[in-house]
Parts: sequence; structure tokens; C-alpha cells
Amino acid sequence: MAEPDEKEKEGLWWFANTDGSARVLHGQIEVQVGSPDPYLIQLYCERFGRWAETRVVPRLTNSFTKEKWYFNVLLPEFHQYLLSEEPLSISWESIAILINTEGSIVISPKRGKARTVVIITNTRRKWLLAVMKWLLHQGVSSRLRKRRLCIERRNSVEKLLRQVIHDLIFWKRLLAKLALTVNGEPWEYVETLVKQVKAIKQLIFKASKREIRRRIAESPPPPKF
Repeated sequence: MAEPDEKEKEGLWWFANTDGSARVLHGQIEVQVGSPDPYLIQLYCERFGRWAETRVVPRLTNSFTKEKWYFNVLLPEFHQYLLSEEPLSISWESIAILINTEGSIVISPKRGKARTVVIITNTRRKWLLAVMKWLLHQGVSSRLRKRRLCIERRNSVEKLLRQVIHDLIFWKRLLAKLALTVNGEPWEYVETLVKQVKAIKQLIFKASKREIRRRIAESPPPPKF
């Protein structure tokens, strides 16, 4: 099996180190992530499935979102780069991955007009600073507020969304398309559209949670002694 090139390594690193986690297990590199979002889990399967067999199981957890899909993959040893504590590089693909895994696209009213803010949340301030600096070189301004990188200026938001929209998962792509269409428009004309996109997201998550509970009911975990 051929090793990934530098571009592929960059994308895999961001997936493994944002929502996901990477560690050494029996001489291999294990990547795992838990999420109620079926589109995000599908994206992990697509990206890592090129290098090894992926596994997804439903689980009930004690977290705020009880129902989650858990993704797991054991990768060959040459994926050691995933253990690095520093980003290999940053590109627009990296920004799309950050928005997919740890980002929010928020459309809300401000002074009677629709305003879009893109927020990326991460506990590693150093990473956010690196992303902030890279974005500035691309003409996108942002502000760092504790663990949140906020892109607020209209021209910056629109430039960023145009660059990443085609790499976003389904419901975030809907939000991005809507934001590019209605940003700056009177809120009274926009509010219903925003609610409709949010309703689509809620339906996706409700259906996902039902499927998780159905699968667990059909194949319950063995009892603990």
C-alpha cells in the first residue's frame, strides 16, 4: 500500500486531531471519533477507508448527546505523522475540515438584517492562532476569543465560505449556501429560511438517534459481570 502524499497527510491529520483522536495501539495507529452526525461519520469513513477497514458502531453515552456513532480505524505504522502535536500544514481544505468537525455557521439578525458568523472552536489556542494567521494571509480577518476563532466581517465570511463550501457536509453546506445568498438582507425575509435549514438539521439528527437506538435494541451489548 502506497503512503499518502503530503496533501493527504494534511487532511488526515486535521481529521484525527480535531473531533477525533489518534494513538498507538499494538504497533498501529488508531483513530477514533464519536458523533451523532451521520454525515460527519460518513466523511471519516471515506477519508480513512482508503488506508484500512473502518468500523462504525452505535452507542449510548453519558454525554449531553446520548446517542452517538463511534468510528474506529487501525492504520498502518506509516501513519505515525498523525501523532504530531503540531499541524503539518494549513490550506482551505484544512479550514473546511475544521468547520465540518468543530465549526458553526451562525445566521442571526443584527440591526434588522441577516448577519453570518463562522466560529471554529478548539481547546488548543496555539492551533487557532496558526489558523488565524493563515487566514489573514488569505485576506480573511478573524478574532480569537478564548477557545473560539470568530470570522465576522461580511467580506471575510463570504470569501471563506466560497472557498470551502464544496467540501462541507450536507447540512453545513446548506447553511453556507443560504448565508452567501441572504447575508445583509432584511431579517424579516430571511428568518423563515434559516428556520427551515435548522429544521432539516434537526430531522437528520433525530433520524440518526432513532437508528442508533434501533440498532442497539436489536444487538444489545453483552452484560457486565
